Amino acid sequence: MHAEPGLAAGTGSGRAEAGRITRTLRAIGRFLLWIPRPIALLLAGAWALLIWDLSSHVAPLPLHPNLGWELLSNLAHAPLFGVLTLFVASAGLRESDGRWPEPRPARIALVLAGVLAYGLLDEWHQSSIRGRDASLLDVLTDRNVES
Repeated sequence: MHAEPGLAAGTGSGRAEAGRITRTLRAIGRFLLWIPRPIALLLAGAWALLIWDLSSHVAPLPLHPNLGWELLSNLAHAPLFGVLTLFVASAGLRESDGRWPEPRPARIALVLAGVLAYGLLDEWHQSSIRGRDASLLDVLTDRNVES
C-alpha cells in the first residue's frame, strides 16, 4: 500500500492547516497591537462587562439536565475568558514600540492572575443572582483557558 501524497511525515494538508492557523493567529495579534492602548483597555473592560451581564441572567436549562449539558455550559467559559485574556494581554503587555513582549513568566503570571481574579469576582457575583450559583468548577474552567 502506498501512502497518499502529502499526508506522510507531517506534510501536506496537516502542515497547510497549521500554516493557516498560524497566519490567522498572527493576523489577530497584529490587529490587537494596532489598536491604541486606551481602546484596547476599553475593549477589555467592555468584554468584562459582557461577561458580568451574561452572569446576571439565568441560563435556560434543559428539561432534564445531564452531564452533556454541564459540560457544554462549562465549555462556554473558554471562549469568554480566552477573549478577555487576549484583550488584557494586548492592553497591558505590549512594549512601548508596539510589539508583543518576550513571553516572560512574570508577565504571563500577571495577566493570568488578573483574569483569574476576575473569574473569582464573577463567580461571587453569580452567587447573588437568583437561579445562579457560584462554582469552583467554573473558576477552574475560566483558569484553564489561560494556561
